[in-house]
Amino acid sequence: DDPDRLAEIEAVHAKVVAKDARLRRQVAAASRKVAATARLIDDVPTRTELVQYERRFQELYAQVATKLDETRKYYQLYNSLDEILQIHQKEVQILNSVIDTFAQAIKTKQAKQTFLAQLDEINSGLRKNLALKREALTKAA
Repeated sequence: DDPDRLAEIEAVHAKVVAKDARLRRQVAAASRKVAATARLIDDVPTRTELVQYERRFQELYAQVATKLDETRKYYQLYNSLDEILQIHQKEVQILNSVIDTFAQAIKTKQAKQTFLAQLDEINSGLRKNLALKREALTKAA
């Protein structure tokens, strides 16, 4: 009777162990599904997170707009300084031309008159250029 009883107990024990293992696997699978679903839920931003994102995007937009204005000012300054440099280079070129032709111009009366006529042309050209620059300046302001 003892060996039969022992065999019966071992059989019941084996069934219980198998059932326990099967239930543990089911619990583990359910836990994995719950964890996956929780991750999916966590991936969706909440209302407060969306508000924070919106505020940050607005801050970044303001920073970019400020940087753009600053960059535009630097470009404008560079262009103005470059234009001034070109004007000064033209002035130097004109003065060098006057200096180069002056020695020859004072030798004869005809050359002197031609030299003075050329100086008048240069002067009128400079006045026209000055008037154009002033007009452009008043339009810009």
